[in-house]
Amino acid sequence: MLVLRKQTVMMRGAVAMMLMAAWCAGCRRDGKQPAVSPAETQRDERPNVVLFVLDTTRPDFFSCYGYDFRTTPNIDRLADEGTRYANAFSTYFWTLPSHATLLTGLYPSEAGATGTTMRLPGEVNTLAERMEKAGYVTGGVVANAWLAGSRGFSQGFAEYVEMWRPESRSELAGEAAPAQHRIIRWIDENAGKNKPFFLFVNNNIPHLPYTPAPAAERRFARQLWPKDVVRQLREFKDELGQHTHAITFDDEQFEILRDLYAAEISEADALVGAVVDRLRERGILDRTIFILTADHGENIGEHGLTGHMFSMFDTTMHVPLIIRFPERFMPGRVVTDIISTIHVAPGILDMCSIATPDDDRLDARRGLGRPHWAPPGFALAEGTPPADHLDAIGQERTDLDFSHLTRPVRMYRTESKKVITCAKGDVMLFDLLIDPQERDNLADRQPESRDRMLGNLQHAMEAIEVLEAEPAGAIDDPASLDALKALGYIK
Repeated sequence: MLVLRKQTVMMRGAVAMMLMAAWCAGCRRDGKQPAVSPAETQRDERPNVVLFVLDTTRPDFFSCYGYDFRTTPNIDRLADEGTRYANAFSTYFWTLPSHATLLTGLYPSEAGATGTTMRLPGEVNTLAERMEKAGYVTGGVVANAWLAGSRGFSQGFAEYVEMWRPESRSELAGEAAPAQHRIIRWIDENAGKNKPFFLFVNNNIPHLPYTPAPAAERRFARQLWPKDVVRQLREFKDELGQHTHAITFDDEQFEILRDLYAAEISEADALVGAVVDRLRERGILDRTIFILTADHGENIGEHGLTGHMFSMFDTTMHVPLIIRFPERFMPGRVVTDIISTIHVAPGILDMCSIATPDDDRLDARRGLGRPHWAPPGFALAEGTPPADHLDAIGQERTDLDFSHLTRPVRMYRTESKKVITCAKGDVMLFDLLIDPQERDNLADRQPESRDRMLGNLQHAMEAIEVLEAEPAGAIDDPASLDALKALGYIK
């Protein structure tokens, strides 16, 4: 025992001498401590954030939301490890304004980002700007040209990769999955820094035209469809032509479109899985707020419609919302409350402890992720189609009358009722408990319920502080024009 004690004392003395020598070696001759290198500074323990937006994505095509084919094994796992919101709704039926909500926490007209302005004004504080100011590393990888930096969406991002640009494509030449490669590379470049990061991803699959890889197409085909019909439908992107009855589809053609869409959902799922796996491999998934959602949905035969530009049925307004962050969101939980995408950005700021003293609206919309927080109980949406889009098509398609598609639309939805209004006075009222497909318009037969819902809609709209912004003007960037033509937005 005495020997052991003596050895212990000697070891302690040696350690003390080593520590003293190391301290002295690090001292400057003037007696001051040397500056600490950035690599030695304490890590900022605030969570990372990944906001992953699937363009044009309906939740009812996810297997975790009830689709009868296993389209989304990776997203299903994300839902099992996080919280899934069964009734989340967008604020707009189109990409640019709905993303403005996701990136600001404001309704589109509050952000000045509408079908009339066609941009996100610079005077609006974005989520990326707020997070960058708070010390976050910010980056965006986007696939939809409506979200171009020239339209205001790169505000606050230190790096903003527009995947439709020739320079982006040439940089990733030879990559089998260029978007996946670019996203994962960004994570690898920024995950080891002492600062937390905010990564925004916009993925443009699924979207018209539905062109899944042959293997995915075969896997999700419910039967052996005629090859020539499938080939023609893989090229379809004239949503306006279908809306104005210049193009008509039968039931079989809509079924083929649905199968092609399901196949594209599976491809989007693979991308989500690859990104989540990378975060897991790097050991940072559990300290990352991973939010998966969509900007809007899609009609695929419902109400005889295709696309998403001109309606506010649930097929276009209902979006997925899954959040994985073990510190705040219970694994495997399903929330059935009505929730709006208006709460996503304020929720992110709240969870990252970033104050918003300049905007009471954002403070009022915080709560997502807080224990016992209850959403307001309604979803509000507003919409006008993109002016440039309709003007350009109107000049080319003088044979078509689409004046009924240019009017502003509003939606107010609760758990049981929904009202949709148009500027010309048309009103639709649906009882969602007995008519979830929204086939039976009750507006004339239930005037009291209609007027009550219209009053709720009016009250909600009056609370919006509209930002009057100048229109961005016509799209004159060749790369963006080509990208939007490929999606069918512009002829």
